[in-house]
Amino acid sequence: MAKGVLLRSEGGYVLAVLPATHRIDLKLLAESLRFATLELAAEEEIERVFHDCQPGALPLFGHLYGVRTIVDPTLAQSHRIVMEGNTRHEGIRMRYRDYEAIEAPAFASFAVPIASAELPTAERRAN
Repeated sequence: MAKGVLLRSEGGYVLAVLPATHRIDLKLLAESLRFATLELAAEEEIERVFHDCQPGALPLFGHLYGVRTIVDPTLAQSHRIVMEGNTRHEGIRMRYRDYEAIEAPAFASFAVPIASAELPTAERRAN
């Protein structure tokens, strides 16, 4: 299962795509993209950018909305990808290589497992 997260930078919006079991290391992604700032977009911004989607649904095809898509390479290890559609009750399953061919995303390593054994207990709770 993959998820998308809309981020705001000085260069505009970026759609980060990563495994649903991971979180984004914003500092690492900002460094990879050479952005001074990178932060989560507000719910209102998400609804404005993904204007034809149900609130809370975030499709992983940023190019359809004029948004640059960045994929964490851990997804490329999967044969298939499952993602949300334009509504919260729709799902799309496809071969990962087909998703990559359609979306033509950029790649950067920024995903960190949510339940990483390396994180101290207090930091795991904060995520």
